[in-house]
Amino acid sequence: MSQGSRTEEPSLTALLVSGGKATRLGGITKTALIANGVPLIKRALLAVRGVSPHCPAVVVGDTDGLDDLGHVTHLRENPPFSGPAAAIAAGVEHVTTDLVAVLAADLPLIDAHTIRTLIDAVGQADCAVAVDPTGRVQYLTAVWRTRALAQVVSSAEVAHRPARILYDRCEWVPVHLEQATTADIDTYADAQRFGVDLRGASTPRQ
Repeated sequence: MSQGSRTEEPSLTALLVSGGKATRLGGITKTALIANGVPLIKRALLAVRGVSPHCPAVVVGDTDGLDDLGHVTHLRENPPFSGPAAAIAAGVEHVTTDLVAVLAADLPLIDAHTIRTLIDAVGQADCAVAVDPTGRVQYLTAVWRTRALAQVVSSAEVAHRPARILYDRCEWVPVHLEQATTADIDTYADAQRFGVDLRGASTPRQ
């Protein structure tokens, strides 16, 4: 890669989905949980900004853990807790860049290499979606063409629906990852496996 291309940032926004109820973790706010010294939601944004340091961010849901990063638009899906598809639909309305990285905000291993790999894989498709080492498609680790995502959500019934339904309406490229960078924190066992301390975690706003 040439020195000139290294300084050319992609036209990219981070869209972070963080509005779940975390019922299997007692309803805590997961975004501020610490993994390896970094809040989970901050780690997600840093992964995207590792590719595009000045990119804007849209957070749909909780923002605990992002108080020092700036240039963040915060909103909630309507109604609140109506699911990831609704959150993505709400968030993309605030995206003006060519590409948008759609990420869950509870990924303790997510990194810039994963985001770059997804960007490079989009090609002429509508989006590129991560597939973890077990073969599971990770619909909340993806890079979309913003125009394609906006078109998809405009014609889909998104309330109380999983993110997967958006991918049924587009042309997407699977990106098979060698490392488990899409692993998330859904259970107490997950938290223990990644060294996340749940003591003192707050409960979400109602």
